[in-house]
Amino acid sequence: KQYRKFLRFYKIVYGVSAPYHIILDGNFIYAAVKFKVDIEERIRKVLQGESVTLYVTKSTLNELSSLGTKTKLALEFAQRHCIELNDMSFPGEVASEKLVAFLVDSSHERKGSQRKYVVASQDRELRISVSRAIAGVPLLYLNKVTLVLEPPAGKSRDVNMQLEDAKSAVTPDEIEVLKIIKEHGTAEEANSESATTERRKRKATAPNPLSTRKADEHSKSTKRKKVEKYSRGRK
Repeated sequence: KQYRKFLRFYKIVYGVSAPYHIILDGNFIYAAVKFKVDIEERIRKVLQGESVTLYVTKSTLNELSSLGTKTKLALEFAQRHCIELNDMSFPGEVASEKLVAFLVDSSHERKGSQRKYVVASQDRELRISVSRAIAGVPLLYLNKVTLVLEPPAGKSRDVNMQLEDAKSAVTPDEIEVLKIIKEHGTAEEANSESATTERRKRKATAPNPLSTRKADEHSKSTKRKKVEKYSRGRK
């Protein structure tokens, strides 16, 4: 549930969505091979079953190759299952520095053609560098055999906090609308009070003329006959 929330945030704010493009660094591939983790299956599960494409930079391949037999299986996995990204023209003395430069450059591409990347790395310093340099890059790492999706950090977290503040803040336009509503409500209340006062002024205060009208001769005669009839009946 928590990962679903993170992914939704990245999708809404940065447009990071399936199919996901995952860049694996050498440390991550080495750890996954060591603990016999099915990388693609495990990543797909964390990303809610969506399709994924795995990538590796050329500098990472060179790094794995230079370490000899120790990283032979990791190198074979990268060559067999990952698409190579050429980062050799970017600044940096090691693969991790070139990767950050590559991601920064990628984030500046024209909107619409820009590919959104997810980075999987065991190098904590690299993950921190990525989160500080580029907003909107989801980060993965292995805790032994458990794959972890980090919560938004660095620039991504800052944007998240700004969005939360924006939700609770009232914009100038909203203030103007509230002012208009208040003034409109006050005018209506004044009109209502005026109408009530007017109705009170118009209210009749004189007694009902029918209740004070003198009885005519016909009415007196009819009443007298009824009394006489009642008196005879009693006798």
